[in-house]
Amino acid sequence: MRICRYETTHYGEWNIFNKSSKNGIFMFDRNYMDYHADRFIDHSLMFYENSKLIALLPLNIKNSILYSHQGLTFGGFIVDYSMRQQKMIECFERLQEYMHDNGFSRLIYKSVPHIYHKVSAEEDLYALFRSGAVVSRVDCSATIYLKNPIRFSELRKRGVKKALKNELQIESSINFQAFVTLLNEVLQTRHNTQAVHSAEEL
Repeated sequence: MRICRYETTHYGEWNIFNKSSKNGIFMFDRNYMDYHADRFIDHSLMFYENSKLIALLPLNIKNSILYSHQGLTFGGFIVDYSMRQQKMIECFERLQEYMHDNGFSRLIYKSVPHIYHKVSAEEDLYALFRSGAVVSRVDCSATIYLKNPIRFSELRKRGVKKALKNELQIESSINFQAFVTLLNEVLQTRHNTQAVHSAEEL
């Protein structure tokens, strides 16, 4: 197995693999990842076996630490449909060797949540366990599966009635500046924070 650091010459190969993988999503497309290249030192890796690309790992470096890319919400191994458990364990073994050979002290790893998998792709979680990884953080997320909608609470139902009474309209728009301005007002009022992305980035 061979590990190769991502370079711009790999752009097409990376994106094709991501699209055809069993757990790749738009956030791992290089067009999305590279828009904030000035904020992070990218150190994404590509794993090959007999010249065949078998896995991608979006990473950045900071202070001799490898991070699942900090410009993304998460970013564990992206794998194709042929990935098997033993092969993932080998990927982690080669990654540990790569880290040692290149002077990296730690890996902070955030796996791709299963809700985004096209088919089950949690080989990395077992490989982390086998590698002796330590859980340092667990994030909580919620997802609404549109084919199985959740029931509205009474408070939410009242909000819908109020919106209908006031003839609230929902429209599609490409005016990102107006959206971000409104979003920031709401975020500031309710959560004392601002949007992560600017209108230009959107």
